[in-house]
Amino acid sequence: MDERASILKVEPHGRYAIGRVLAPSVSQRESQVIESELAAAGPGATWKLVLDCRDVGMLSSVGLGMLITMHKKCIEGKGKFAIFGLSKDINDLLKITKLDKLILVASDEATAISKVGGK
Repeated sequence: MDERASILKVEPHGRYAIGRVLAPSVSQRESQVIESELAAAGPGATWKLVLDCRDVGMLSSVGLGMLITMHKKCIEGKGKFAIFGLSKDINDLLKITKLDKLILVASDEATAISKVGGK
């Protein structure tokens, strides 16, 4: 099995794409795979990307950096980037770092898709 497939599954939906994080923690290795795979999916999804973090229990500083990078890439591509399914701890971390003001955070998948303009 491809290592990338155990970290992220990208589901293209035409005008947007959903990246489902399958790894329980997002550190340097996982961040590189997630960023690379989402960036590859961006043009075909009009840079409207949603990241499903339901299975993520730990997000490192490198993971935070990857979220910022993906937000910037989507903005540069005239799209939007949203995340959903955050654990309480990760949600609190985004609030403490004020990244919840930069990155679109949704409570569920449908809301995240709506925030990026996917439907």
